[in-house]
Amino acid sequence: MIKRSISTNINSIYWVAYDKNSQAVQMISNCIQSCSAQNFQVLGLFDNTIALQRILGTPEPHYSIQLEISLGNCQGWQTNNYFSIYIDNQVVLQWNVDLILDTFILNIPHSSSSLNIMITQNFQSGVLWGIKSFIATMQTCIYDLQTKQCLCPQNYISLNGECVSCSTYPGMFINPDTSLCQEQCGDGKRITNQKECDDGNTINGDGCSSSCKVEDGWKCSGGSATSPDVCQNIAPIIMVLTSQNVDKGPIVTITFNKHIRIATSWEDATQMKINGASDYKLSYPTDLQGIAFNVTITSETNLLNSQFQITILKSQCIVDDISQTKIYTKTQTLKLADFTYIPFEQRKFAENISEAANGVSLTVIASFIPLLLSGNFFLLVNTIEITEMIFHYQFIDVRYPFNVNQFFATFNNFELPMVPNIFEFFYEESTNLHAPARLKEVKLDSFFMRNSGQAFTLFLLLLTFHTLLKMLSSKCNKINCLRKLCQELKENKFNYSFYFDVMTVTYLNLAVSSFMQFYDTNSETTILLINQIISYLTFTVVLFWPFFMAYYIYVRRDVIGDEEVQERLSSLVEGLKTDTLFKSMFQILLFCRKLYLAFIVNFMIAAPHMQMNFLGVYNIFLILLRLKYRPQKLIFQEVVNIVTEVFLFVIQVCIQQLRDDVNQTEYQRIQFGWLIIGCSSVIIAFHALFLTYEVVSTIKKYIKKYKEKRAAKKKIAPSKENHSTASKQKLKQNNNLMSIENLNDEIKPSIETKENLENPPKNKDIQMNLLLQSDQMDDIYAFGKTSHNTNRQSNDLISSNTNRNLISKNASNLDYEMQSQNVTQINLGSITNRNRTRVGSTVAFSKPGSQQIIPLNDGQN
Repeated sequence: MIKRSISTNINSIYWVAYDKNSQAVQMISNCIQSCSAQNFQVLGLFDNTIALQRILGTPEPHYSIQLEISLGNCQGWQTNNYFSIYIDNQVVLQWNVDLILDTFILNIPHSSSSLNIMITQNFQSGVLWGIKSFIATMQTCIYDLQTKQCLCPQNYISLNGECVSCSTYPGMFINPDTSLCQEQCGDGKRITNQKECDDGNTINGDGCSSSCKVEDGWKCSGGSATSPDVCQNIAPIIMVLTSQNVDKGPIVTITFNKHIRIATSWEDATQMKINGASDYKLSYPTDLQGIAFNVTITSETNLLNSQFQITILKSQCIVDDISQTKIYTKTQTLKLADFTYIPFEQRKFAENISEAANGVSLTVIASFIPLLLSGNFFLLVNTIEITEMIFHYQFIDVRYPFNVNQFFATFNNFELPMVPNIFEFFYEESTNLHAPARLKEVKLDSFFMRNSGQAFTLFLLLLTFHTLLKMLSSKCNKINCLRKLCQELKENKFNYSFYFDVMTVTYLNLAVSSFMQFYDTNSETTILLINQIISYLTFTVVLFWPFFMAYYIYVRRDVIGDEEVQERLSSLVEGLKTDTLFKSMFQILLFCRKLYLAFIVNFMIAAPHMQMNFLGVYNIFLILLRLKYRPQKLIFQEVVNIVTEVFLFVIQVCIQQLRDDVNQTEYQRIQFGWLIIGCSSVIIAFHALFLTYEVVSTIKKYIKKYKEKRAAKKKIAPSKENHSTASKQKLKQNNNLMSIENLNDEIKPSIETKENLENPPKNKDIQMNLLLQSDQMDDIYAFGKTSHNTNRQSNDLISSNTNRNLISKNASNLDYEMQSQNVTQINLGSITNRNRTRVGSTVAFSKPGSQQIIPLNDGQN
């Protein structure tokens, strides 16, 4: 601290007398009095009406003024002699005179170019006083008498009793976060006591941390304003062993608490072995310095209840690379996890199984287009639904063996990787919210938009495709065949069924994702808020979807067997018997099972045993219901579903066994894994076989239908010959093949129009060929061809020889009317048969003007 005295005397020429009463200021001359009895001189003597004042010039830079003032009284002080000191008109001290000490020292913050000092006496009159001595000193810091330290103003720091500027002094800076003067860390200098150490760098682990603090187990010393600290590690070297199993055997990791160096080699410095095993190969580490080192163990036999042991032979060869501290550990062991040797053939077999399952899954996905055209898209949906359930078993919190993990990877095909996530452009991939550890292992978290974006993409594509079909099926499309195809797809498939199908495919994914979002309700940012809103809306739809479908079927219970209703509800009642309401709603139980699975997977993740118990109960429940009510139309499909439920139950039992990871060997776990793979493969094989059969049947049906249409176009020709006898009316069936579209073209759209009824055609011969088709029929049957006789008393006859029964689920729209002698109006509604039954019928029309319809027996000529 630099000091400079600016006044060290009490010469009267520097002081003035200030009269309190008259407020007059007068110079003091020759006022120094001698007090011989007390052996001192004073500037005075004055009574209590006079205050002494002095103005000092302080032109040099300073931060405080130190005043040392001594007051005197020739007669001696008495109690309650009271003084006040003013600096620049501000009271800085009110002082009762000590009867023993009459001198005081005062440090006053000050930095201006002048100092106004005033001393006044505030006790009774008659007491004369004066100044014995006065010293005023400028200082470069504010000296605190209590702490004995030099204090500095903001942005200044005290160094060697002097306040220096942080912005200009080397090694100091003003921290922008705290606005305080701070010393630079890592420059190898300790100017103040702010830093515990500074070794010249900001590297952790060398004793002095990146924040210039001494690290645990270290001692640092020697740091000054000109030299860095030297740190020494005073803690011992500690060695920790860990292990993990890989394909060929365990890998033991040796980890040290310090960066160590091997002086010679691992073989020379240590000895490693496995207690409890004989046939193994051990590979020493190759690195000679570092913190972690791996020891590879290769074994072609099982390692059960084995221990890895390492012994330090030469402790001086393993030292801390910085402080040269030697390792003191001599021997350390580690219990190895049981390792089951799996021969190459078995691993290859697991790969072949996975490749086969992958091929099956790709086959199922590839059947999308033919099933879409055939209207049997529900079969693909049902297969994907089963594979999704098996896929979600990997979310159960158990440690699966290698073969099961490899097998589960094939089910990624059913996650439709070719379908993009519609939300991926709106959020950052790094967004990762809270989720249970097991779900994070399979790359799932509670961010709904990432987990369910594909489902929303499918719905958007479906809506776009539906809109495109509406446009192509409108009258604006001049291509007849394309317009008819698009109109058929729009009316028969896109009214309801395809929307239900896509919901069936995505339902389990949406249920799991929306349930998972409840693990994190964070909505601090805009994208998180949008994520929450979408997830809650989806959760509401998912929760009430089965009830909505049940109500939808319930209100149509009276017409559930109708052809058009079944076409629109194919996703809900396809393959089911509809004679009772319960059988019609059986598919709802499968939706409830998926909702049930989503809830159990998410909220019972910590209890895999209870998860499997609850899932198994539902499987048994479905098996019993199927055995009792047999809701499927086809026995084969019923068998497939029952077998599926049985094998799902077996899979759940095996998964429950895998939760015991302590008392099982890896060999036992792999055997349970093969059982899981076998059951899953049987389930997929059954569904894939049934699916392949339907695809092949669909392709064959379309090929046959195409050939028959071509043959029909060649054979159909208008007949101008009148037939006089009934025997000439009987023709072969294969010469009468003609579609409903050709019939409509033959008689022209004059049917059911008022204009044509009023102006019947003049020709007497009208050839009519009726074709009754089913959307699931492979064969086409033709009705006989007839001609009108000029005899008005005879009935017009249309006959067809057949021994088959007419089976139709919608024949109520068939209406026949005789409008005139030459014109027969036929209003033919949709007559379809979904049971692949040949259809034939023989009808006759009455005389002109009659409304009677006379049915003819089969076989009548």
